[in-house]
Amino acid sequence: MAVVYQLTLPLTQAPKLLSELLPLVLTHLSHKDLQAASLVCREWVAPAQSLIHHLLVISTYGQLTCAERLYTSYPHLRPLVKQFELRLEQEFQNPDTIPIGFERIQHLLPLLTSVRQLWIANLFDLSAEKRAALAPLSQLEELTLETSNLQNVDRYEIEDFDQILKHWSQLHHLTLRCFLFAEHDGVPSARCPASFSDLYLFGSLFTDEELEWLLSGSNSLKTFEYVQLKLKGTEELDFSRMLAGFGAMFGIPVPPQAPSAPKVIPKATPEGLVALIAARGGQLRKLYLGVEKLKPDDIAQILSATPNLEILGIPLISVDDTTTSSAPSTLHTFQLYLLPESDVVTEEALKLAVGRLSSMKLDFVDEIELSNIYGGLAYEGLEKEICKIGEEKGIEVWQRDRFFHHWYPAKRLSPAPEEST
Repeated sequence: MAVVYQLTLPLTQAPKLLSELLPLVLTHLSHKDLQAASLVCREWVAPAQSLIHHLLVISTYGQLTCAERLYTSYPHLRPLVKQFELRLEQEFQNPDTIPIGFERIQHLLPLLTSVRQLWIANLFDLSAEKRAALAPLSQLEELTLETSNLQNVDRYEIEDFDQILKHWSQLHHLTLRCFLFAEHDGVPSARCPASFSDLYLFGSLFTDEELEWLLSGSNSLKTFEYVQLKLKGTEELDFSRMLAGFGAMFGIPVPPQAPSAPKVIPKATPEGLVALIAARGGQLRKLYLGVEKLKPDDIAQILSATPNLEILGIPLISVDDTTTSSAPSTLHTFQLYLLPESDVVTEEALKLAVGRLSSMKLDFVDEIELSNIYGGLAYEGLEKEICKIGEEKGIEVWQRDRFFHHWYPAKRLSPAPEEST
C-alpha cells in the first residue's frame, strides 16, 4: 500500500507580498496584457483596471463613442481616469477617420471629474462655451495645450486664458506648445491666478510683459522652459514656410498654402528674460532657453541668479569659454540647442561655439544633451564633434528624437561600425 505524504507550507505572508508586488509587475504590461490580467482572478481586477483606465486617449470619433458608452454604463470606472489626452480635428487628419470637433466631446467631459492631467491638441480658443464645458474637470493639476494647425496659433485671448487659470488656480504644471496670445491692450491688472512649479513654453512666442504676468503668481518655480517659435528673419512670422517645414519633419503631406503676408509679432527680449529669471530663479532646478541672441554675458547673469540649478538648456551659439565660470556646483547637465537657418546663427558660428565648448571647464558636467529643436538641418558634423568632446572629457552625450519625446545616447544614432571580415 502506497503511503502519500502531504506537505503544507505556511502561506500567511503570500497575500501581503502579492498585493505589494502585483502593481509593480502590472506597470510593465501592455494595454492588451493588462486586459488579460484583469480576467485572471478577483484580486487582480482592481490593480489591472486602475492601470487600464489611468490614461484615456481619444483622437477619433470611434474612440469617443466607445468611451462615452463605457463610462456611462460603468460609473465605478470613472474615478480611475487620471490622465486625459484629446486630439481634436486638424488640417492634416487621416482620411480614414472621422475628426472630432469640440462640440462632440462635451457629453464625455462631465464623466471625467477625477482627471488630474489634461492634454488637448487643436483647441484654438478658450471661449466661454468651451470654458463651461471644461469646468467639470475641477481637480486638474497639469494642463497641456498644443496646436498642430500653425495658422491658428494666435487665437487665444489673454482674458479667456486668465479665466481658465482662475478656475484651475490649483494648476502647478502648465505646458503650451505653438502658443500665441491674440493682440491685446495689456495683460490683466491682477496677478496670474495660478502658482506654477513647472512651466513649459515650447515653440511659442510671448512678450516680456506676458511672461512677467504669467509668472507673477509663482513663488516656487522649479522648471522653466521657453523655446521661441521659429521666426523668418528677425521679427516676421511666416506660417506657410513653417507648415512646410513641420510637414517635412514629421512626414505629413502638406497641401500647398496660399502666400500670406508675414505678421510682425513682438517677442521676449534677452534682457527681459534675464530680469525675469533674476527675480524668480532662486529655486529653479531646470532651465531651458531656446532663444536667439542670448549672449554669454546673459548666461552668466542667469547662472549667478540660479544657485540651485541642475540642468541648463541654452543655444550652442550662446556658449563661451567663460560660460561655466559662474555656474553653481549643483549644475550637472547642459542641453545645447541647435538653431538652424537663422540670420544670426550660421554653421560657421556653431563650429566656433563647438570650439569654445571644447575649451570650457566641464569637470562637474555629467551629461550634454543635443536638441535640434526646429528640425530641418541636422548638422551631423557638429554632433560628431560634440560627441568627440564628450568622449575626451568623460561626459555622456544624449540626443533627442525628432518628435521630442525620447532621449538616446548619441552613439546609438550613429551608424554601426562595419564588422571586419
